[in-house]
Amino acid sequence: MKYNFQKSIFAIRAMFIRSLLIVLPFFVFSCGAAQHSEPAPPPDAHLLSIVPSGAKWVGSLNMAGLRASKWWSRIENFGKSSKEIQQLEEEAGVNPFVEVSSILVASYSSTDPEKRLAVVKWEGWTLEKIQETLRSHSEDKAAWQEKKESGVTFWKKEKMNAVFVPDHTVVMCPDSLLPQILAILNGQAEKSLGSESAFADLVNTSEAFSVAGRDIDLSPLGMLMPPLAGMKIELFNLSVRLDTELHASFNATVKKKKQARRLENLLNRMLDETRKQPTVRLLGLDQFFDAIVITREGSIISGKITLLENQLNDLFNLIDRINQVREALEGQDAPPLPQPE
Repeated sequence: MKYNFQKSIFAIRAMFIRSLLIVLPFFVFSCGAAQHSEPAPPPDAHLLSIVPSGAKWVGSLNMAGLRASKWWSRIENFGKSSKEIQQLEEEAGVNPFVEVSSILVASYSSTDPEKRLAVVKWEGWTLEKIQETLRSHSEDKAAWQEKKESGVTFWKKEKMNAVFVPDHTVVMCPDSLLPQILAILNGQAEKSLGSESAFADLVNTSEAFSVAGRDIDLSPLGMLMPPLAGMKIELFNLSVRLDTELHASFNATVKKKKQARRLENLLNRMLDETRKQPTVRLLGLDQFFDAIVITREGSIISGKITLLENQLNDLFNLIDRINQVREALEGQDAPPLPQPE
């Protein structure tokens, strides 16, 4: 069955943007001021033991691990050129690429923005310094009210709570999730995501980036891509490891083998059509799409990509180039674009 490829890409991009909108508010809100420190060791699964059970999506970003990678200087350059990061430095006096050790984000609803939280581990900060940062960079310095319940100290501002945990960690959560956080910190470990090993084990906090989701309904995309009608992904996980090379892999478990076969065919077809796009070939992106391999075993769809050192260098150069063009479109002199032969 045919589908509109361009509309499909727009729909998938919209889903990705919505996912980013879940993460970014917490990332922006949690930034403060500190001095540059040496890279810390990768985080362990401790953060998962703070998160309440029942999450639909969980994402982990290992900033300390990224800082220890060969490509950190290139990654950091993106932050220096980002207007969003520059704004954070101006308003909060911080570069989040330096101050945060790791971030864990959990969402308990795909539609309710108040059903999400973030666990932020700071780079060598004391809890007192975290508290001072939250207060000093609040528009209303008196807005944060200190509370204490069952031996746990937290700050409250309207419907948002900052729960302070040992080991330089703060949990930013709404009122709806606060009781569960307090219960976990008071010893009720069975209420944490860490107790759901079948799902929690899909999130690898030692990797540069890891995300896991469950009960993902793809039916809303069925109007644009008929093969997805009535399809639900039971479990999904994606991990990215970055050292000299980049290794990324994902697995998606679909309830029925027939649906899994349709999804495999759809993904491979989209890959093939993307490779043929003139812009993709013009920019040299085809080598990256060629590195993606999608396979199926029963009802499990798997994908992987490995980018060698020279390919990663090409990718970073391309991103630098795109940033130059973006800046040019915002008023600076544009460098010449590549022309097809």
